[in-house]
Amino acid sequence: MAAKSISARLAEAKKTTPASLASRPEEVPPVAQDEVSTTVPATDKMSKIRAARAVPPDETREEKLIRLANARVTKACKYIALVGNLAGYKPTPGQVDKIMSALGESCARVNNRLDGVRRESITFQIM
Repeated sequence: MAAKSISARLAEAKKTTPASLASRPEEVPPVAQDEVSTTVPATDKMSKIRAARAVPPDETREEKLIRLANARVTKACKYIALVGNLAGYKPTPGQVDKIMSALGESCARVNNRLDGVRRESITFQIM
């Protein structure tokens, strides 16, 4: 007798009620080990990701600064470009002024922070 595919077993299982399964457990064929989906647990996936991003243990503060600045400034520039895509929604001049003012203030905060001035909270509301 040929082994049934998983989809055939699932279709058969949908037709069978749980009560009838309990009364005839021998009729439900076991799933072959090669048909079972094996996935890597989340912890293993995360450890692989962390290993790929592994930081050398002897990394200097300067090297770390360069690595982090390259990644963060690149990411910030991409997000600023996305703000520019708002032009497709035809913002009013007042809305444009508010957006540009918020971006300018944020850049001023970054500049102050890099100069050693304490952080301020950032919130933005267009209206």
